[in-house]
Amino acid sequence: MKKIIFLILSLALCICAFASCAQIPPEQTTDMHMSSDAILGQGYFTGVVKSVSEDRMLTVDVCEAYVFSLGETVAVSAKNIIGIAFSEGDEIRVIFDKIPTDNVYTDVNIQVLERADGSDSFEKDFMDKYDVPYLSEIWMPENFPSDSDKENLINISPWNNVACRVVKIDGGKVYLTGVNSNMIQAVIVGVPEYSFSIGGHIKISSKKLFAEETSTYKLAYAEDITKLTIIPEANAKNYYLPAAMDKPVIYLYPEEETTVSVKVNIDGKLTCTYPEHGEDGWQNFTAKSDGTIVFPDGNEYYCLYWEGLADMTPDFSKGFCIKGEDTAKFLADILPKIGLTAREANEFIIYWLPILQKNEYNLISFQSEAYTSAAELEITPAPDSILRVFMAAKPLDAPVEIAPQEFTGFERSGFTVVEWGGGIIE
Repeated sequence: MKKIIFLILSLALCICAFASCAQIPPEQTTDMHMSSDAILGQGYFTGVVKSVSEDRMLTVDVCEAYVFSLGETVAVSAKNIIGIAFSEGDEIRVIFDKIPTDNVYTDVNIQVLERADGSDSFEKDFMDKYDVPYLSEIWMPENFPSDSDKENLINISPWNNVACRVVKIDGGKVYLTGVNSNMIQAVIVGVPEYSFSIGGHIKISSKKLFAEETSTYKLAYAEDITKLTIIPEANAKNYYLPAAMDKPVIYLYPEEETTVSVKVNIDGKLTCTYPEHGEDGWQNFTAKSDGTIVFPDGNEYYCLYWEGLADMTPDFSKGFCIKGEDTAKFLADILPKIGLTAREANEFIIYWLPILQKNEYNLISFQSEAYTSAAELEITPAPDSILRVFMAAKPLDAPVEIAPQEFTGFERSGFTVVEWGGGIIE
């Protein structure tokens, strides 16, 4: 009898133990403990730098959620991480493709989430080399729209292979500036943040961007991104290129024959001028009321011509998307509305028509402050009225939606100066 009772009790204990094991399998994860498969699927883990060796090998105290699978401490090589120094106490994210068997992570990317001393993540020589500003110098939007605000945002224009640099990653938002800008130009929402590295460069194409009516910053959601490419560090500097300003010509219409001087102050360099633009510009020539210009050497011109390269980021928040074959009709209609005379518009069209009509589509936006602040005109005596027309055009393979620009016209009074030009934005 005792043997039977013993067998029954033993069987009951085995059943309880089996049930207990079935409820908590070895690989089960909790909120505090992630399995190896879960970490690998995520592609990163976080930790705090414990020490840094001379060969940039980091000893990292792993954050609690990952200790279950990775152990309390791992070694991470930062030899190939350019532009970022690491210090004890820095909170970092280690991005990897596989979990090594020897607990030493080598082929990785590393993001600094928070500096122990509260400073920026970049080393100064790296920032100077690539013209990357300190985060404190970047204009950051406040109260950036949340996902719930999406319906209140206005669809504006797309980007087509625009080069940007990543300056901040926070709460699932990736903050981008243009390569020549200190202003946040876009924020990507809903893209896995471990796909990016602060200080890194990307090219993004998005079929939609959004902006608040009273703000200049823009927003792209993950579902609106059609292409995203990481720019290799070795190629990043090639994207710091100035914008081309092609064939601006200047017409002068004084009320009576006047001695005039004109100088182009460009944030970049002049590449071609006619007549020659000296260090002091075009000095002390005669301008007649019919627009004729006579230089001191007796040579006569109908306009002043210049081209250059300048640090300008065109504004495509509004504009027009035009078929290449419709270029002539579009320009003939829009230029008089902006304020050009028939002759000035004809000369504009003659120059730009063969350039634009060969493209399937062109995204066109006439610039104002972006252009005038990058290329200032110094005119003596000062004109009574001045019109500066600069067309930024971006070739496209397919049409896009964009809010149209509106123009109020231009009133010519007194000494009038008119300038037109443009640039192709690749």
